[in-house]
Amino acid sequence: MNYQDIKFKDTTLPLAVVVTSTPWHEPPRIRHQLTRQLTRFYNVLYIEKNLKNRNDHIEQIHERQIVYSPGMACNIPLRLNANEPLTHHLVNSYFKRKIIAFAKQFNPGQMFLVNFVYDFFEIMRSGVFDYKIHVCYDEFPKMRRRKEKPNFIKKIYQQRLFQNYENHTVRKADICLVTHKVLIKKLYRYNNKCIQFLPGHEFKCINKIHTKNIKKKINIGFMGFINWRLQFDWLNRLVNEPDMQLTLIGPFEKETPNIFTNYKKIVHFNFLKDGQLFDELNKCDVFIMPFDPEIPEVEILTINNKIYQYLASGKPVVISNLPNYIQLGEGIIYKATSSSDFINKIRQAYNEDCQEYVDLRLKIAAENTWDKRGDELYKIITTAISEN
Repeated sequence: MNYQDIKFKDTTLPLAVVVTSTPWHEPPRIRHQLTRQLTRFYNVLYIEKNLKNRNDHIEQIHERQIVYSPGMACNIPLRLNANEPLTHHLVNSYFKRKIIAFAKQFNPGQMFLVNFVYDFFEIMRSGVFDYKIHVCYDEFPKMRRRKEKPNFIKKIYQQRLFQNYENHTVRKADICLVTHKVLIKKLYRYNNKCIQFLPGHEFKCINKIHTKNIKKKINIGFMGFINWRLQFDWLNRLVNEPDMQLTLIGPFEKETPNIFTNYKKIVHFNFLKDGQLFDELNKCDVFIMPFDPEIPEVEILTINNKIYQYLASGKPVVISNLPNYIQLGEGIIYKATSSSDFINKIRQAYNEDCQEYVDLRLKIAAENTWDKRGDELYKIITTAISEN
């Protein structure tokens, strides 16, 4: 496509500039789903900010959405950019100039910012936006992979530095949309306009008739990135149970190449979406979220993106003992405290499954769609801009 042909069909709409470090064509996450909701009401520039692109890349997704990946010709090491404040500031200032210059060429009457990048406070300081939103859905300053011999001095330095970046970003926001209650308490010290904004799902809920699985094995499903946040001893215990099999939907990250002792009882899909995803989820009997609660970004979880997708399939969910996770009632979520309890809770959830519980799960899912979240977001934005 010729870049000159890339334009919005209706140029009278306000422009939402969504800044994230995640490529648009990755498996959908909150930033993708929230962006799709914004396109219901606005023109949207989805910005892929990272150090991987040497040249600018522009792509038209549809008449209300354009993806822009600003390039950077020089090679800046990721560790240097993350850990050296001056380099970090210079790189961010460079991206800020490129993003604003690109957005301005569309001559929007109104332009507002939706920033997902916790350490990009430079973009929050810009005066070109009528309104600035920061979206926080993870404990980013404490996110790091496990190491056998951690460097505690480096850990303390990084955590303080990264937290300082986030504090500056939060202070400059007109409002912060925050997924987890623990994070609201933390960020409220720097911005008292923090509100809880929950995720949703994009499936079309349908009436389901409960039927018991007549297969020999209970089909247990997990959807998401398969990485270091999971308790793999629990998963290995599962796949070695004679009456269970595991369906994984999501990519394996680099540090988890050979983790299972029994691959014969695992069905794996790297990436599914829309109807294909819904069909595979419907084949599962029980869903799981065996995250390690000792990891800071797991411990703070109030809710996550996949729970309503699970419930839209009408099936029960077994999770690890996450201390802050939302309570959804009997027959919805089962908490496990150990690998043996995990197996017992899966069997309990499967054996207790009934039409009453199916109807309750579908009711909860119907009340928590991304369309409903989009309506809520539109109200937040229109009210805020009119008050400015």
